[in-house]
Amino acid sequence: MSRAETPWETASAEEVGLDRASWNREALEAETGTMFHSWEWASAVASAFRRKPRYYALLDRKGAVKALFPVQEGRSGPFRTAYSPVTIVTPYGGPACARADIPTAFRTIRVLQRKEGWHYLRMAPSPAAWSFAGEFEGYEVLPGSTRVVALGSDAAMRRALNRRCRRYIEKADEAGVTIRDIKDFDFLDTYLSWGEKAFERVGQEFPTPRALYEALRRHVLPTGSLLVRGAFVADRPVTVELFGLSGGTLYAVDSAMDREAGVAGAGNKLTWETMRLAAEKGATQFDMLGTNIPGISEYKQSFGGELVPAHNLESATRAFLLARKAIGKTRR
Repeated sequence: MSRAETPWETASAEEVGLDRASWNREALEAETGTMFHSWEWASAVASAFRRKPRYYALLDRKGAVKALFPVQEGRSGPFRTAYSPVTIVTPYGGPACARADIPTAFRTIRVLQRKEGWHYLRMAPSPAAWSFAGEFEGYEVLPGSTRVVALGSDAAMRRALNRRCRRYIEKADEAGVTIRDIKDFDFLDTYLSWGEKAFERVGQEFPTPRALYEALRRHVLPTGSLLVRGAFVADRPVTVELFGLSGGTLYAVDSAMDREAGVAGAGNKLTWETMRLAAEKGATQFDMLGTNIPGISEYKQSFGGELVPAHNLESATRAFLLARKAIGKTRR
């Protein structure tokens, strides 16, 4: 490795004088940074999963901050683990930096992993990180994608909707569905019951702990970047969705619906009206996030847009891989 390719140094945010406000400012200004790199979001995730939040600055040879790297540390049995992020209701992490600096950031994080003694590291860099050919030495690439929809005028966005999506929005209008902002979390019990029933239907356990939603309420909701919106018939909520809105991007974060309500198109209308709201506020794209569930994938595709890469990276010691193979899964 040449001198120019030598990984940067690493330091804690505190060591380089980055407080909460300056961290957030630099993270959001970085080309690969997202609202999920913010101090508040990382704190919320760590709190919910009983992990330790760490905030690293990656520095060049002159001591200038080149990247920010939020991590949630934990343990899986005897092994030390690090996630950036824990990808439940949090799609992106990894280094927040300039696109051109991604290869160097990845190499530096590998050095950091050895320094900190993490037996397992998983990162989910934002789509902006995948605009280069790629240097992944030391990482296993877990392929993924997300659907990104352009936001703009009502006319342009409506043209991108397929016929079925437009018809479902019309059905919701005919049923009297209205869209409202939800200012408190009194809906949470109902929301969790919807989610649990949805996962029961496919024989799976609902993966998101109540503690995560409560942590988002405490840490992130006050920042204004988390939108909680519902589709209502009269005063009855039939669909609730959490969106993120930051840096010109609208994010679909999490949702649940009352399938027993029998109201067609409520989710379509909720998404459509939130796209319009975000466009009015200056957002230019809607990241709908990826899914491997065919029905949800078809739903997202109905809003137009295109699939873009959104991979995960793993790096693990041999001992960890052998233990995971023996156990059959990774415990978070």
